[in-house]
Amino acid sequence: MTEPAPTIEELTHGWRSNSVPVEYVNATTGIIRAYNMLSQAQRDALAELDLSIRPFVVISTLARSDDHTLSISELRRLTFIHAATLTSTLAKLEERGLVERRMSTIDRRAITVVLTDAGLQLVDEGYRRLSTIKFGLAGLSEEQAAQLADLTSMIDLTAESDG
Repeated sequence: MTEPAPTIEELTHGWRSNSVPVEYVNATTGIIRAYNMLSQAQRDALAELDLSIRPFVVISTLARSDDHTLSISELRRLTFIHAATLTSTLAKLEERGLVERRMSTIDRRAITVVLTDAGLQLVDEGYRRLSTIKFGLAGLSEEQAAQLADLTSMIDLTAESDG
């Protein structure tokens, strides 16, 4: 039996700071807690496909792009994956026949990544499995999931304006 996840109150118990309001600590702790729980649920859903989250993010990002093709720099920008990590992830995906790296037809110095038919089939199956667990958000209604998406998008705006 899995132990229940700790509550935000448990995780932030005893937090004291004169400079940071506890609401910010609770919010970031809640986001990290949710990320960890979502990641575990998604890892479990993708495990039978011999696929972890990072490779799935890469191939699903390619699946949503025009012609299932992106430059490596655009793939990095869209996935938030560090260059070295993306390179090793792409190598593993290429070994499995899920992606191909090709010279760009626009800029011969650039490399593009193309999702193969096998990769597209795996994305479809991954989405099917993740959908059965509502991507780890099974406890939320569609309306609540939309509200959560709106709230988390505010973090991006705040981060950009603080820069």
